[in-house]
Amino acid sequence: MSGSQFDDQNNPANEQEEVYDAQAVPPPSPVATIQLDLAPVAKSTNRRPIVIACGLFTTALALLGVFALEKYAEFDLMLFFVRLILPAGAMIAGAVAASGYALMSYWLGVKIRREFLWLVCGLLLASYFAAHYVSYLTTGPYQAYASTPWGERIDESQAPANPSIRDRGFLEVYHLKSTNMTWSDRRSSSSSRDKTAPTQLGSWGYAFILLGIVGFVGTGLLILKAVGAGEYCDLCEQYMKAKVRCTWPASLPAKKFKKKDAAEELAYNAESEQVNKMAMERAEELKKRISAGDANGINQLLVEKSTLSAKQLKALPMRIEVKQCKCGKCHSGWILSQVAIRAGDKIQYVEISKVEVAPVLARAIETVA
Repeated sequence: MSGSQFDDQNNPANEQEEVYDAQAVPPPSPVATIQLDLAPVAKSTNRRPIVIACGLFTTALALLGVFALEKYAEFDLMLFFVRLILPAGAMIAGAVAASGYALMSYWLGVKIRREFLWLVCGLLLASYFAAHYVSYLTTGPYQAYASTPWGERIDESQAPANPSIRDRGFLEVYHLKSTNMTWSDRRSSSSSRDKTAPTQLGSWGYAFILLGIVGFVGTGLLILKAVGAGEYCDLCEQYMKAKVRCTWPASLPAKKFKKKDAAEELAYNAESEQVNKMAMERAEELKKRISAGDANGINQLLVEKSTLSAKQLKALPMRIEVKQCKCGKCHSGWILSQVAIRAGDKIQYVEISKVEVAPVLARAIETVA
């Protein structure tokens, strides 16, 4: 090693210069914390048990009502059919039974997933047979001669001289009720109060029992599925609210023309196409303003009202509906523009655009009545 290199390494001036440079660099400043005022409060983990408890309560009320009708009015609601195959009574009971699950799921923000539907399906089935078993216990005992075969009615003409009595079990009573059902023009029941001559169903009674079970459980699951199909905010764990903010005419009111009025019909079609073009341009402009975050411009379009009444707008062959869906807590959501095409009594919806709306922008958009 040369002497000059040795002197440079041991030069005190160099050491001072290095210390000075190190001290000249300021220490890093602490990272500022940001207050997230839009962050939701964590919800309780006990919401699902509450939903199940409320659902069991309404199920008990529904089946208690069915039991009361059968006992005091001799009318089995579960066996009330419309047009022979529609279990209307069982569907009513199923709707009441599932109302607790549906309302509390929506109220508490419990998302209805497939496993929850299977759980409710099992609970409704169990409740259905549990209600029949409770009815069996409270209306019994059911007895028969010891010589009477299982599942057959008592034949008094063949009663033994010294009869011995046996109790009928739940399954046997349920079998007898199913196979001894009667059908009449007014209702299907296991009683004989109908004025018209009833028809004995025999083993076909099980088919009506099965239809009743399907109506009871199926209606409850359909109600739950309808609630679960609603838009859901995973961040806040609650269902979002949708509202039609405005409706724009996309055509002229429907009008019929005679063959001799061909010129008038052409003028009508041309004017109707112009109205449709203006409505589509307005929908495209709304999309641009949402993307640009122009809250004032969005409000201007949303508050524009047609000269037609709400009833007249719904009767148009074509109209554009602007629907806003947002979370009530974090205000995130979207704005949907869609064309409603009327064909008789049916309405077909065709999506034009669906734009996500940031929470800050959603707060800035005024609520339009």
